[in-house]
Order: sequence, then C-alpha cells, then structure tokens
Amino acid sequence: MLRKLRLPLIIGALSLFALQWLPADDNMDVEYAQILPLAPESMLLDVTRTSRGFVAVGERGHVILSTDGKSWVQADNVPTRATLTNVFSLGGRLYQR
Repeated sequence: MLRKLRLPLIIGALSLFALQWLPADDNMDVEYAQILPLAPESMLLDVTRTSRGFVAVGERGHVILSTDGKSWVQADNVPTRATLTNVFSLGGRLYQR
C-alpha cells in the first residue's frame, strides 16, 4: 500500500514546490470598475459620511466621492465591477458589509 502511494505523494510535493516559483500576477483576474462620465447618475445604494466628506457606492463597482454632498466624483482604481450594496466608515477607514 505504501509503495502505491509513494509516486503520487512525490509528484504532489514536487508540484507544490514548483508553484512557489511561478511569478505572481498583481492583477490576477481583477476587473476594475470602469470610469464613466455618468457614474454619479448611476444607481447608488448606500452612502456614508467620512472625515473628508461622503462616499457613495452602487452598481458596477462605482464608488463616488464628495466633499460637500452636492458635487460628486468617481473614485479611481476600484478593484471590482460587482454591485456594492453598502458602505460604512469606522476609525477613518471604509468598509463594506
């Protein structure tokens, strides 16, 4: 029995060892939210107040920022295109539930 398991165990160990030498891709399978001119007009599902103003989130991974609550600008480099349904601020950081 042990003799039958020896080759698969050796192959498995070698493959795990080889995986650590593969180059890491920083953007592996990450689709960033598209910067769109009408993003502030898109469906926004939640808003929170921060020390710098307001942050709203919504469909297509849109994150919209405002200092006064009247003029809004889309955030750059949001690493998702999924709908963001909620956001809250705690201790100067933003979180999604």
